[in-house]
Amino acid sequence: MLTQVKQGVGNIIEEGVEIPANVTLGNYNVIRKGVRFEVLAGAGQFHIGDCNVFNENVKVLIGPSGISVGDWNVFHNSILVTAIGDIPTTIGHNCWFGQNSILDGSGGLTIGHGVRIGMYSQVWSHVASGEQLEGCLLHSTGHTVIENDVWLVGSCIVASGVTIRERTICMTTSFIQKNTDAHSTYSGNPAKKQEKLKLWYKPTMAEKLGMMKKWSHEFVGLNPDIRLEEEDGILRLTNTLGEVVIIGCADTLPELSAGQSYFSLATKNYTKSLSQLERKFYKYIYNNKARFLPINTSNE
Repeated sequence: MLTQVKQGVGNIIEEGVEIPANVTLGNYNVIRKGVRFEVLAGAGQFHIGDCNVFNENVKVLIGPSGISVGDWNVFHNSILVTAIGDIPTTIGHNCWFGQNSILDGSGGLTIGHGVRIGMYSQVWSHVASGEQLEGCLLHSTGHTVIENDVWLVGSCIVASGVTIRERTICMTTSFIQKNTDAHSTYSGNPAKKQEKLKLWYKPTMAEKLGMMKKWSHEFVGLNPDIRLEEEDGILRLTNTLGEVVIIGCADTLPELSAGQSYFSLATKNYTKSLSQLERKFYKYIYNNKARFLPINTSNE
């Protein structure tokens, strides 16, 4: 028997999970057994967007400043999220958090879009140890920021108050104590920039469209009820329900009807309809093929 959900549609809440009154759910989220939303005194709101997955035994501590989570995030087993400081904890879209990781928002935690945090990693925004009454000075907080498309490969530690710039890659077991440079790779304890290791390049628009065409053909091959058409550099996926996903290079495609979604390679946005076809297609590509940011979201 599933717990009744007061907000959103299509949510799957497994037996035994309690949804507190200050948790706002979007649509098509999956919350597995053993997940706990622990509400502390004077807790703020916990806003959850669409199409997120909270796997077994994830624990979220909700404090006065609250927490917000966007769309298409995956929290694997036994993750601890603490949002108990004076600054809200915010997590964007398309993030992935490996099992047994810690996301500490005691001093403020901001995580952007497309962030990947490998299993057993720890992201801190506070440090507290010995007794202050006896003179221990190791007691402070610092707002930790992880910008878009950062990847902590696994078993990484991020010190409080650090900013990890966009598209930083931190190799396994890195201990990040200082701010990083964008589009760079780090490793070691303490983590040091690997000047010769370049793991990003800039594809052309034609290359991007070619990749999307290849993945669309693969997707149709797995789903024979879906048809793919191509005309003038625009890809069009259609299912038997009449739902449509359009992929193109233009910034926008006007006059979309209900059940139609447009994925723009120019802006990396998509107009979100939450149709069955859109959710199925995006689930196929968003892990490590292509990630887009939603506009016209249902929970805004």
